Amino acid sequence: MAGRDDNLLHKPIVIIGAPRSGTTMLTRIFRLHPQIAVLVEPRLTWRYGNDGKSDMLLPSDARAEVCRNIRQSFA
Repeated sequence: MAGRDDNLLHKPIVIIGAPRSGTTMLTRIFRLHPQIAVLVEPRLTWRYGNDGKSDMLLPSDARAEVCRNIRQSFA
């Protein structure tokens, strides 16, 4: 039986912003809502397994272990 959290992760909304664009303020606002999850340092989540690369990741960088880690981080 799928848990309630599984349904929440089925269609997540991911918001990405450029540095110095107000993402810190937006994060603080979202943290006030009890049903919204906010990652503290999402950049590290996206770069997992690709630490030696720049932030310009390619679809081929989304290997199975990387995708598992991202899903676990969001869960």
